[in-house]
Amino acid sequence: MGLRLKIEGNETINLRETSIMSVQFGADIPHDSNARSTDLGSTVEIKGKILAAVGGEPADDTSKIARWALVPAENFDCYRNVEIDVINASQVV
Repeated sequence: MGLRLKIEGNETINLRETSIMSVQFGADIPHDSNARSTDLGSTVEIKGKILAAVGGEPADDTSKIARWALVPAENFDCYRNVEIDVINASQVV
């Protein structure tokens, strides 16, 4: 079973099954008695490998993810659509 990542925005970032090792989803909620339901944060932690270009083949898009991580929150480009697909036997699960 593998994972595929597609990020769409100013530029498109695609990572195939060979790069991604694991994906973990999280939700950050306030833990005090005055908590509001609108104070919710969500995270996606992606762990994987950086595959170097060898023999003239194109490099993967991991460097694009690193550049995207440096975009400040005030910039509109930091907000993009992220799609994670679970692949099993060449089929999207």
